[in-house]
Amino acid sequence: MRARNWLSVALLFSLFSSYSLSSSLAEAPKAQTSEPWSVMVVLLYDQDCKVTCTKVKPAMQELAQKFGPKVKYVELNTNEETFSDTMKSAEGLGIRKFVHDSAEEVPIVGIFDTKKKRMKELQGFKTKDVYDAAIQKALVQKS
Repeated sequence: MRARNWLSVALLFSLFSSYSLSSSLAEAPKAQTSEPWSVMVVLLYDQDCKVTCTKVKPAMQELAQKFGPKVKYVELNTNEETFSDTMKSAEGLGIRKFVHDSAEEVPIVGIFDTKKKRMKELQGFKTKDVYDAAIQKALVQKS
């Protein structure tokens, strides 16, 4: 009798485990196909750019904190020494053409949707308010 009870418990556990596994597998593709962020903001800078880049970076980092998970924020160094690695990162992010075409125009901020389509490009130093407004507009367009 006791062995039968253990067998019943084991059978129930097995059924429950397979149900949990199949329902989590069914949900997994949904999580992989949609981005957790609505807009990606990319700052291209050069570590040797001491005037304008050093003004843009802190403003963009503040805005990244302000918008939190709604915005994916990326900084890419276009310095000649790191350019090869930067291009690999850009390839992985799906923005290779933007980086390739804009690398010498730093600082430059690109705003992209989840399909990596460029929504806005801001070249040179702008005030934090200008960047803020551009990101907010992009987020509204995505809603």
